[in-house]
Amino acid sequence: MKEIVKDIRNAIDTNCLRSALALALALTIPDICGKIKYPKDGVGMRYSRWFNEYIYPYYCAYEGHFVDDCTEFNGIVCYALRCSYLH
Repeated sequence: MKEIVKDIRNAIDTNCLRSALALALALTIPDICGKIKYPKDGVGMRYSRWFNEYIYPYYCAYEGHFVDDCTEFNGIVCYALRCSYLH
């Protein structure tokens, strides 16, 4: 996650605002999809739940094998990154 934050800051510092905006938009996708899929859940719960169901399995897959060291970046961590970045 430190590398992602570093990339965001670097994009902003080097005036690559499209890259920074693209990340902001990517971080809102679970918000939108989670609201549609789980409309009664709170924002953090639906964000994490949607991410863990639809993104996490693909994020951790590499050439058809599960990557063990990616388990730290889950829906809760991604939601924290989204909150830190967007607020």
